[in-house]
Amino acid sequence: MGKSGCSTCAPIIVSGPGRSGTTFTAALLQHHEDLRVLTQVPVLMDAWLLMWRECMDSARIHGRRKRYDCCGVRSYEVARDLWCDSLLRFLNDGKRVRKRWGVKWLWLVSNSEWTELLSIVWPNIRWVVCIRDPVATYESSCSTFVHQDKLPWSEFCRRWILAEQFARTQATFVVQMDKIDESQREATVRAMLDSLDLSRTKRVAQFVHKWPAIWRRDAVAPHRPEYTLSQSEIGSTPPRMIEAMERLGYSLSHADGE
Repeated sequence: MGKSGCSTCAPIIVSGPGRSGTTFTAALLQHHEDLRVLTQVPVLMDAWLLMWRECMDSARIHGRRKRYDCCGVRSYEVARDLWCDSLLRFLNDGKRVRKRWGVKWLWLVSNSEWTELLSIVWPNIRWVVCIRDPVATYESSCSTFVHQDKLPWSEFCRRWILAEQFARTQATFVVQMDKIDESQREATVRAMLDSLDLSRTKRVAQFVHKWPAIWRRDAVAPHRPEYTLSQSEIGSTPPRMIEAMERLGYSLSHADGE
């Protein structure tokens, strides 16, 4: 695939913290006939990095001299084309399918090395960042993923700050699920599709119509013992986190009982 193919396919990345609406947003986009959207794959980042290194090895064999540095790895211009072709095969079960694609990738927007790499490979990449009240997000994650190691609140704050910064400084469409009421659903979806250069199809319209039922069934966690952020965790919240929350209309007041 040539360089024009890399830039014009404009893949769509849906990212953000877990329990912030990424699954729901990816499901909505999956209903668009012109898209193939992958949901989160646990080993996806490792697989893509391995694929990238293999493409760079192939580029060295080709003897191309023009190179750039990214992610601490020296790469060649030809590697971009090889990686694009390999990724499209990976995403389409080994077939050469030029259908536009997207992927849900948790916390990716908090990883500047990866966002830089993907932006180099696909200059026209489109980002959808899902963000909701971080306290509710963190408590929901701890209550839902009870069999996984709990991410410390300090690390969650660090990543959330980076996600908010990315959403604020890059060309992204931000989805705040907890701020979308019934009257705003149609307009929000239409604005998102416009930002992604997608038309509103019949299947997408049907998904939006069923929004409340789908949300209750798939997005709301089953009843489990609820985790509550402790006062010590609230007290350790860094000032930058509070500032980032306020920019998006959130605060710690409901969490600390004020």
